Amino acid sequence: MGTSLLGYPEPYDPEEKRTHLTSRWRLLRSMRDMFWTRWRKEVPNQFQQRYKWLDPRPNLQEGDMVLIRDDLSPPSEWPFGRVVKTHPGADGLVRVATIRTAQSTFTRPVVKLTRLPTDSDAEEYYIEQRRRRN
Repeated sequence: MGTSLLGYPEPYDPEEKRTHLTSRWRLLRSMRDMFWTRWRKEVPNQFQQRYKWLDPRPNLQEGDMVLIRDDLSPPSEWPFGRVVKTHPGADGLVRVATIRTAQSTFTRPVVKLTRLPTDSDAEEYYIEQRRRRN
């Protein structure tokens, strides 16, 4: 690359090519791991709104789509699910939910679930932003 089209090609050394491919593969694997590590820490947290404990926090509701966080699997394998049933605690707040995924139905604590935003959430966000500017 970068030489004359009429020039002789560089000699081919299969061992050099194999070494280059191995180091390239290691680099790509390292970059992939760094990406997923950062994604796991930052992206799901963006979906969760922060509330002070004095402000009312919306409970999960039946029909909500959630991302099921699992510390033992990479983020690319975290399943999506739909809330089938909620289980409120003595204080009336939802603490546990029954989730249906493509493979099965199971129960998880709310702290392991991230509610995914909907179109109505986006509308509420933009309305709130406009209200704050005025």
